Amino acid sequence: CKDADAVMLSFVEMNERIINSLEKCKVIVRCGMGFNNVDIPAATKKGIMVANVQKYCLEEVSDHAIALMLTLIRKTAYLSRLLREGIWNPAKARPIPRLDEMTFGLYGLGGISSRVAAKAKAFGMEVVAYDPFLPAEYFEKMGVRRIEEEEDLFRCSDVLSVHLPLNPSTAKIISYEKMKLMKPTAILINTARGGLVDEEGMIRALQEGTIGGAGLDVLADEFPDMSNPLFQMDNVVVTPHIAYYSEGSDIDLRNYACNQVIQALEQG
Repeated sequence: CKDADAVMLSFVEMNERIINSLEKCKVIVRCGMGFNNVDIPAATKKGIMVANVQKYCLEEVSDHAIALMLTLIRKTAYLSRLLREGIWNPAKARPIPRLDEMTFGLYGLGGISSRVAAKAKAFGMEVVAYDPFLPAEYFEKMGVRRIEEEEDLFRCSDVLSVHLPLNPSTAKIISYEKMKLMKPTAILINTARGGLVDEEGMIRALQEGTIGGAGLDVLADEFPDMSNPLFQMDNVVVTPHIAYYSEGSDIDLRNYACNQVIQALEQG
């Protein structure tokens, strides 16, 4: 793509070597919400704008986070697998807690997690969130109880859903030591970026019973080794980075990304 005026990408690592090979490029557009696979300092040094696609798939990702929670709490995937093995035993689902007696914690209260909050509240759950970058008024507007200290979010959440961008300051921010603060019945949900979670620490926490389960749409590796222990655990549900997708959101993604290119070239 050295002769390209603009570059659009999804999962490829747009590193310094590739960026320095671009001879005419004015804009790099990440077809998604994050920037974590684009070397922004290298692009800045080269004088290339970097853009992403914001405010799309809010409903899809928030729906998926709730779906992962329900799958784990109601044990639907687990029971379905048992049935395929010829086991009809409702007792294996026990215990199942009441949703309206649970606390749903959000790490970050941006566009997607605000939609998650509304949907969790519809089930009667208490919703709390930790986001030191937002004013108290926003929490009040969303009807979400503000958590002042990060550790308290881990301690009080029956379900903890992670909604942060991935960058050097947030990499592995969900550490094993923080997971040790969680209830042994608590569920961790990640529909953001796999790199936010210390995956080895999470596997250890699940194996030890430090946490009760995990619902994951993203892993540390975008195309993981299928021998990953997470795929063998009954208290883990993994989907292949599909939370963003619906037929409507896919169209939005393509249109918004192309519009970013057009705007940059027309105004650049």
